[in-house]
Amino acid sequence: CAEVDVGVVTGRNSFFCMTETEAINRKLEEFTVPLVSRSAQVSALNYTKKDLALQVEKESVTRLLALEPDSDPFQQPFLAKYLEEGITAGVTDGFKCRTRRNWWQVPSVWVPDGFMLRQISTHPRIIANLSGATSTDTVHRVRTRKGVDVKRLAVGSFNSATFALSEVPGRSYGGGILELEPSECGTLPVVNPELIPSSLHS
Repeated sequence: CAEVDVGVVTGRNSFFCMTETEAINRKLEEFTVPLVSRSAQVSALNYTKKDLALQVEKESVTRLLALEPDSDPFQQPFLAKYLEEGITAGVTDGFKCRTRRNWWQVPSVWVPDGFMLRQISTHPRIIANLSGATSTDTVHRVRTRKGVDVKRLAVGSFNSATFALSEVPGRSYGGGILELEPSECGTLPVVNPELIPSSLHS
């Protein structure tokens, strides 16, 4: 039904991820994209623009600095100032940043059809992404196969058989935490999305 991939690996979340207020105050909003930064932000089977707006109101981290590959950010005064602060703070010294062609360019920024939690406290969940946001690597990104409705898939994954069988490929940690990597997520059996009536996912 879908492929699962890791979320965006920034190299320094505290620098590349910010609240909307921070982005506006620093005049960086045009250089950012909507973001899910924590699994607690996606608590249902759908994540909508309304849900994203609620996280913005809560001053949650909801923006990701995402610069175009061929751009020269140092020609933009406010952006250049922010990048200089990052250099001073040692962001460029981190492994991910120092091995990039351009340390400020976060790779693999794309908007998924859905999200899936990496570390699970109660049960695995596919969340339909209706917000236009991407996610950090605390949350996996889901890309559905052609013809698969992500909202139906999210509902079809919410059943006791999928929950129970997630224990087989997953790894358990202290405190009851179950972790699923992308390849392990891809093995989970779900109900055929085509069998899910519209009354359950609308």
